[in-house]
Amino acid sequence: MGITDKFLPFAHAWGARMLSPDLDKATGYANSPQMVAALTFFGDLVNKDKVASLAFGNPEDAFGQKRAAVIFRESWFFGWLKKNAPDVNFKVYALPCEKACPGAGALFPWTDLVYKNSPNKQVAWEFMRFISNPKDDMEHHQLQGILPVWTANLDSAYVKSRPDYQSTKDMLAQAVPPTYFHPKSNELATAFGEAVVGVLFGKGQPKPLLDEAAAKMDRILKD
Repeated sequence: MGITDKFLPFAHAWGARMLSPDLDKATGYANSPQMVAALTFFGDLVNKDKVASLAFGNPEDAFGQKRAAVIFRESWFFGWLKKNAPDVNFKVYALPCEKACPGAGALFPWTDLVYKNSPNKQVAWEFMRFISNPKDDMEHHQLQGILPVWTANLDSAYVKSRPDYQSTKDMLAQAVPPTYFHPKSNELATAFGEAVVGVLFGKGQPKPLLDEAAAKMDRILKD
C-alpha cells in the first residue's frame, strides 16, 4: 500500500488514474497506456537509468547520511531531518509535472477518529470538538514537525519559516489529483502495489503486471 502511495503522483503526472472516477472499475485505468508509461519510467529509474537503488535500505537514513541526493517524503520529514541530520542542507520542491501536474493529494486521508463501537463516543466527540481549534492545530503539529491543517495557520510564522512553505503553496495551486477513498482502498492499493514492486525488482514488464493487477482489483471491487 505504501509503495502505491508513493507511485501514484508519478501516475497522476502521466495523466493516469488507478480507478475509474466512480471507483467501480480498475481495468482500463490501472492498466491504461498512461499508467504503463508512468510505471515504465518509474522502473527505469532503478533498472535502466540507475539513478535510484533498492540497495540503500531505509530512504530516510540514506538521505540523512548523504548517500542519496533526492527523497520524496511527506511534511514530517523536515522535522526528522532537523532532529536526526541537522547538518544536511536541502531544498524542498513541488512535485514535477509531466503530461499533467500531480497535485497535492494522498492515497488515504490522515485524520483524528472516534471508534464507532466505543461506549464513550459522545464524550470522545466532545473532547475532539474542544481541542479542534487553530491553537491546538498549531501546537500539536509543531511538536510533530509537520504542517498544520487549519487555513488560519498556513501563513503563520512557523509555517513561513519552514523550507517547504513555497513548495506547499506551489502544490496547492495545482489541480486536485484523483482520490481513491473506497471502503476497500487498502486491498485495492495492495493489489496494485504488487505490480509496482514486480517492475522494480525485475520480475516482469509493466503492461502484463498491470493487467494482472487490474483484473485482481476488479475482483476485489465485485466481492
